[in-house]
Order: sequence, then C-alpha cells, then structure tokens
Amino acid sequence: MHAPKVFFSMIGALLVFAATTYYLSGSLSDTIIKTIIAAIVVQVGYFAVIVYYVAKEAKARKAALGKQEQPRPSPQDANKAPGLPETNHTVIRNG
Repeated sequence: MHAPKVFFSMIGALLVFAATTYYLSGSLSDTIIKTIIAAIVVQVGYFAVIVYYVAKEAKARKAALGKQEQPRPSPQDANKAPGLPETNHTVIRNG
C-alpha cells in the first residue's frame, strides 16, 4: 500500500470518527482529544503491522537463502573434476 493512499484513508477515517464523536457527545474539546488519541492508535497499529510484515519477509528470505546456499568448494578443490576419487589420476589419461 502506498503512503499517500494510507495517509488519505487515515484522514478520512479520522474525519468520520470525529464527526461521529461530535454527534454523540456534542463536545468539541472531547471530540478533538478523542480524535488525537484515535490518530495515535491508528499510527501505532500501522507501524506494528509494517514491522510484522518486514520481519516475516526477512525470515522467509533467510530461510530461502539457507536452503539455496551450499558450501562453496575451496580453491584447491575448484581445479578437481567432480566425482573423481581422491587419487593422483587426472581426468584425461595418456594411454
């Protein structure tokens, strides 16, 4: 979700909340205080959800990389042909 969309959605929800609170209580100061508290709660909740999703994605990537990575051969083993026994034979034999 893009930041502008979240921002405008939050403003819209807070305006509806403020209008409803004012209609039910009839107090402007009470409405302002409750709307500020609601805005803080919404921001804390949004932050918590984003942290959760980032942590979940990091855990999934770490697990995928752990399965994907295999031990790399040492530079000495890089010159050896795979599958040959540990002898002094070379891949190509001269008769």
